[in-house]
Amino acid sequence: MFPPFQEEIMGFKGSGPPRQIRGTVDVGDVGGGSSGDIPVTGGLVSATKTNGTLKSTINITFWPQGGGGFTEPIIHCTILSQGDRDDDNDLEALILDNPTSSKINVYLNKTGAVTQNLKLFVTITEQ
Repeated sequence: MFPPFQEEIMGFKGSGPPRQIRGTVDVGDVGGGSSGDIPVTGGLVSATKTNGTLKSTINITFWPQGGGGFTEPIIHCTILSQGDRDDDNDLEALILDNPTSSKINVYLNKTGAVTQNLKLFVTITEQ
């Protein structure tokens, strides 16, 4: 057992490590392809994509493996190129918005009229 101050620093608070959900979202082309449901894996429930001009909004739904919702989740996203990396890197920094205990919005904007093929790796951690 760690001293109480060390438990808080490490995020354990005496109850073990925080719960996590991991999965992927197959985004494809930002601002291209069809709007609607897109494939997810892992602990993610679903994702929908809404396209605009050179941009996409991805709405991701998830649930904790142990039941109950996360409050103020910490969300980490990594982008994987599944196509031409010179086209796939024509992207502004992604923005996360409106996290709830079971949903998150991801905003993606690309910087040029290229065709991309992207996948998001998502990790959601309970605080």
